[in-house]
Amino acid sequence: MKPLFALPAEEARRLHGLLFDLDDTLLSHGLLTRVAYGALWDLHDAGMKLVAVTGRPSGWGEVMVRQWPIAGCVTENGAIHLVREGRGVTRWDACDELERRSRAIEEAGARWTRSSVHLHATYDKDDKASGTLRFLAQQLGEEAGAAVTRFAFVGDSGNDAACFAAFRTTFGVANVRAALRHLTVPPRYVADRSMGEGFAEVAAEILRKR
Repeated sequence: MKPLFALPAEEARRLHGLLFDLDDTLLSHGLLTRVAYGALWDLHDAGMKLVAVTGRPSGWGEVMVRQWPIAGCVTENGAIHLVREGRGVTRWDACDELERRSRAIEEAGARWTRSSVHLHATYDKDDKASGTLRFLAQQLGEEAGAAVTRFAFVGDSGNDAACFAAFRTTFGVANVRAALRHLTVPPRYVADRSMGEGFAEVAAEILRKR
């Protein structure tokens, strides 16, 4: 991993958007701090497309899409995404209601990932990267081959591994170091600070280099 200042200006300038994890990346022990929320607005005001990517339930995503300056939210580790349409929010789910109700997590065969705050068990085939790329294609018109270079990702934990591997420009907040043993591909750049302060540091470096 390289320090943030090693991010080349030309790499920052090619970015059209930023994808970000929630817990212990944007949020600090569950709290959305003033500095982290301000960084979101700074990125938005600079024309960056922002997408939250989380293992949290889709209900959280609906609140965020309604209230935050983001283009949408990919939830449940890639399974469900939400996007604002007019004054409402549309929920996109690859599984129909009958299929989803027929599942039982207690039965053998569930796939799981570990974030900094919980274990996530699922039968869904998507991970954070595949779900995010589907969102970018369906909602923002971004072809997958281009999206992996036009969008950066910032995260902190083991369930961010797929995004760290898929996207060309990736950032970790400082506390990502505790999860390195769970990451086959670490983030390319790492902040000096942890959690929300580290997210703000990443945002400031991108905007400074652009």
